[in-house]
Amino acid sequence: RLHTPLTYRSDVMSFGLVWQDAAPAPDMSAKETELAQAAENNQLQTMERLIAEGVSADAKDGDGVPALGLAARGGHLDALKLLRKHGANLEATDKYGRTAFLYACKMGAAECITMLLDAGCDTAAKNNKGHTGLMLTAGSKNAAALRVV
Repeated sequence: RLHTPLTYRSDVMSFGLVWQDAAPAPDMSAKETELAQAAENNQLQTMERLIAEGVSADAKDGDGVPALGLAARGGHLDALKLLRKHGANLEATDKYGRTAFLYACKMGAAECITMLLDAGCDTAAKNNKGHTGLMLTAGSKNAAALRVV
């Protein structure tokens, strides 16, 4: 959090400055989180509005998961398309190295996998544990997704 120095107070025993929480600098973090949550919940109108207000299609949620990954994790094909239309990075990762493609594979979301493959995602991508899309798809036990990967 940002802090702003105030004035020296003689009633404070130490000679340090008194600090008070400052209002956050104007930024888009709340709106970025809102966009990520809208992608996770397939709320297309909210996504369109926030992007029109200048929020990046590469927005991340509070845990650092990109909106594209959240849409893929939820199997939300329309949200994926909308984010890509507005330039969302196919290879954006969360703190575990997971891309939207890896999320789609883990969830067995065949339509999302197909869309991401058609968009040119990195099929050799691995998360921080070294798991590939094929490995994650096999774990999903979704036959349709396995045929796509």
